[in-house]
Amino acid sequence: MKSKMYFILFVFASTMVLSSCKKAETNYCAACIEANSGYRPTDYCGPESEVDLYISTLKAEGAKLGQSWSCSKN
Repeated sequence: MKSKMYFILFVFASTMVLSSCKKAETNYCAACIEANSGYRPTDYCGPESEVDLYISTLKAEGAKLGQSWSCSKN
C-alpha cells in the first residue's frame, strides 16, 4: 500500500513540475514606451491574455491623460 501511495505522489509531483514548465513557456512580455516623455516602465510579463489586457488598458488610460503609448509583445 505504501508503494502505491509513493507512486501516486511521484506521478502527481511530476505532473505539477511539467505543467509549471509549460506555463513558463507560454508567458509573453510587453515592452512599452511613452512617446512624449520617453518613459519606459518595467516590462510586464504573464500569460498572453493578461499582457494584451495590460497593453490595451495602458493605451486607453494613458490617452485620457494625454499620453501616447507604443508597446511590443514578445
